Amino acid sequence: MGQAMPSAAGYASLTAAIGDRSVPVVVMGLGAVGLALVRLLLDAGFAVHGVDPAPGVVESLRQGKAPMRHFPPEWCADMKGHSRLNLTAGFQGFVGDRAPRVAIICVPTPLDEAGQP
Repeated sequence: MGQAMPSAAGYASLTAAIGDRSVPVVVMGLGAVGLALVRLLLDAGFAVHGVDPAPGVVESLRQGKAPMRHFPPEWCADMKGHSRLNLTAGFQGFVGDRAPRVAIICVPTPLDEAGQP
């Protein structure tokens, strides 16, 4: 009926993997918050899988271009071709055995009439 609770050993294993940066992190949503989080995780030494439903956002990042004006373009240039960054448009493929151990979901930031967060 419900999902089993993680075991103490599973929790300890995940905690250790986070501590030694060996667990990849999936960031779902590459808007202002998601991109900033990707940058921080890369700087901290994690492998990051960035996912966004908008193919244009992913393509801009692959080219090293900021997909929005609120994000520093030099950060995107630094992320281009980063060895620990994988970018994907769409969320399919993260099920069953391929489900991430660590996933962070970032939803869109509401903007005012002037387009500011």
